[in-house]
This record gives sequence, structure tokens and C-alpha cells, in this order.
Amino acid sequence: IPFKFFEFWTEHPRFGEIVAQSWTVEVHGTPMFCLYRKLRFLKVQLRRLNREEFSDLSERVERARRDLLRAQDDLLSGVGDPGRGGLEGDAAVRFSTLARMEESMLRQKARIRWLELGDRNMAFFFSSVRSRQNRGGVRSLISDDGRTIRCQQELLAEARGYFSSLLSAAPRVAGLRDDQVLPLIRQVIPQDQASVLAVPVLIEEVRAAFFALGRHKASGPDGYNAEFFRSSWSV
Repeated sequence: IPFKFFEFWTEHPRFGEIVAQSWTVEVHGTPMFCLYRKLRFLKVQLRRLNREEFSDLSERVERARRDLLRAQDDLLSGVGDPGRGGLEGDAAVRFSTLARMEESMLRQKARIRWLELGDRNMAFFFSSVRSRQNRGGVRSLISDDGRTIRCQQELLAEARGYFSSLLSAAPRVAGLRDDQVLPLIRQVIPQDQASVLAVPVLIEEVRAAFFALGRHKASGPDGYNAEFFRSSWSV
């Protein structure tokens, strides 16, 4: 199953500690390679956190709901000691926290950018997730000879052959020098602007770019979205 970072993980008390521990792993290589390896190692730790703390989240929400209703019934009926009001408050906090996490998970899965929800319309979210899954598959392809392919194995072979041919094709233009290419460019930016483009990128500029991204934007190919980098920037 492809890794996907869920934003509600950041609410767990151990999230920052887990990220910090992963970042202390010693890796040798280029800065980009080190970042890649540490993010890859962190995936293992986050999967473990999700399995231990958030597995069967919908069932946990339902269990917390029943516990809250039971505590409220006991409080209203006067069963037990007067201190049960505190138990009811704890049950309410737990249910609210788990329900908010479930809502965040479903919203993220459905890729719906709603920052504030008046009601927790779970049925709509589940329906949206199922709809995306049903639209995500490739059921048929048309080959170069006009034949319609529907068999799964033939679909894989056709796609593999197409992209292998596309990506391994020799370049049509090779061996051109800069003095041969530059005259073909009609408009060249001034030297002062070219110098600005060559200036090294500052860490403050990278931070500003990350924090300018929407909090609920879809994740990249590695499964990490902008919210992960925003919440872990201090590490």
C-alpha cells in the first residue's frame, strides 16, 4: 500500500519526537540523498505509529461515542459517586478528538479542501472516497494497430512497451553548442536579471514557499504533503 501522510498524526504527542529521532539517523551522501533516506526511514516509524494508535479509527470513534453516552446516562441518572462528572468530561474530550481525526482522514482521502465544516457529513466523505477509487483504474487501451485491449496482462504489456519506447528514444537534436542555440532564441533576458536567477536559494525562501502552500494540498509522489513539512519545520 503506498504511503500517505495523514495530517491528524501531527496531533499525537509523540509525533515531534518520532520525526526528531528519524532525523538523527546518520546517512552519508549528497544532501538530497540524505533527505530521501531520512524520509524513507520516517515512513516506517509513522506506519508503526498509525498501526499502534490509529488502527480501526472508525471503530475507535464508535466505541468512544458509546462510552460518552454511557457516562452521560450515568451522570443524569445519579448512578455512582459525584465525581463521575469528570469521567463524562474525559469521555467527551476523547470522542471529540477521535471524531476530528476521522473527519481529517476522510477529508484528506477524498481530497476535498474544506477548512471548516458545519456538520460532519461522514456519509458524503465515504461516498466521495469510493467514487475516486472507482474512477482510478485503467480498464481498456487502444493499441497502435487500433485493437482494443481489456485483458489485464495485455494492458500491462502495452503500457510497458509504450513508455519504454517513449523514454528510450534517441534525441532528435544532439551535439549543438551554445553559440549555435543562442541565435535561435529571439528574446534574451538582460544580464542583471540573469544574475538574479543564478543567486543561490536561501533557506528562508524555501520556508516561505512551503508555508505558502495550502494546508490540505494533495501529497507528492513520496506521500508527504505540505502539512508535514510545515509541522516538522523546526526539526
